[in-house]
Amino acid sequence: MFRSKLLRLLPACLAAVALGIACAFFAWGLRVAGEGAEHYLFSVITSYSSWLLLFVPLVGLLLIWVVMAKVSKSKLGGIREVLNAIREPILPLKLTKGVVHFFTGTVTIASGGSTGIEVSTVIGSAAVGSWMGDRFDDALRRHLIVAGAAAGIAGLFKSPLAGIFFAVEVLMTGFSWELIGLATISSFTAFGIRNFFDSEPMFSTSLDGWRLQAMPFYILFSALAAVASVYLTRAVIGTKTWLGTRVSPMAGVCIGGCLIGLLVWSFNPLYGEGYAFIQGLLDEQRGLGVLKHSSLVLLLPTLLILKPLATALTLGAGGDGGVFAPSLFLGAVAGALFAQGVNYLGGSVIEVNFIIVGMAAILSSSLHAPLTASFLVMSVTNSYELYIPILVTSVISSYCAKKMYPFTVYSYR
Repeated sequence: MFRSKLLRLLPACLAAVALGIACAFFAWGLRVAGEGAEHYLFSVITSYSSWLLLFVPLVGLLLIWVVMAKVSKSKLGGIREVLNAIREPILPLKLTKGVVHFFTGTVTIASGGSTGIEVSTVIGSAAVGSWMGDRFDDALRRHLIVAGAAAGIAGLFKSPLAGIFFAVEVLMTGFSWELIGLATISSFTAFGIRNFFDSEPMFSTSLDGWRLQAMPFYILFSALAAVASVYLTRAVIGTKTWLGTRVSPMAGVCIGGCLIGLLVWSFNPLYGEGYAFIQGLLDEQRGLGVLKHSSLVLLLPTLLILKPLATALTLGAGGDGGVFAPSLFLGAVAGALFAQGVNYLGGSVIEVNFIIVGMAAILSSSLHAPLTASFLVMSVTNSYELYIPILVTSVISSYCAKKMYPFTVYSYR
């Protein structure tokens, strides 16, 4: 019995190692291509004429529409594509899915789509897992799809625990030690590869611990973060439903592209992933930022309202992405705004801590995945000393969000 099980699992474990290596390079390549194209195109456009920002998102969405309609002849289904492949053997993820999502994910953020490359990474990595899984029985094939998605998250954010918990909290349909084992192998392999070439965290921060006296404020913020995440979720679901049922696909592309162009032209931080703006907020707290602290008083609440709309229009009009990057952006903005409000009213909280905790809280409540969000944010900000407020706010905000609205963008049918 043990021998037969070992002979069955050993090749799968070796496949998980190879899967982790492949997904690390896929995630890394997509990050370099997507963010590099985003920053380059934005700098070129704004140096020539900022008025071009009105048209660039429409051009990008039209290009994606042509590729999907004429070349791929399929629709972008987001993480739902991965969930369907796990649950339905007749719906395999082909390797071509990875190629298509590499292109569409890059074009989406490069042309100003207000989302991120995380979902493209997950689908492409899961497609590699599906391809490797074709050599095994159906159960191991499904496990390797999940292990591929986990490795994609681990490689993209250099966070193996985030990858593992993403597999468990978001993708796993039934408990399986085999699945957890393969996801662990692939995630740590992907992390090892990425960390070998680039060990720096995504965001540069400077922390000075946290105070227990601030815990009531973290708890209060958790509930407010849940409200913001539900706003994001309902905006995305509602916009995708409306554009998908009320107008033709081409009309949806044109409507969405024009409105996104107007938003990113009016408020540049809405362009693309928004990670540079998050770093700007973190730098501002260290006295290194170029943002005017007084200008943030009006800018932050505006971004809090408009970012979910920009994301909803991007995804509803056919852009490729999800809510990872928008949730991190929204969390950083909400955290900074909340901390500034508390300090203005006579309180004393550390603003940079709330920026980081806010990222975890809104990502957690958007995914209904508190452990994924917690370890992901701790990894990208190197903020492990904040693990208690991060975990507390992530759990509370996720619970509150579920009570307010039981669906996520990925679970809604």
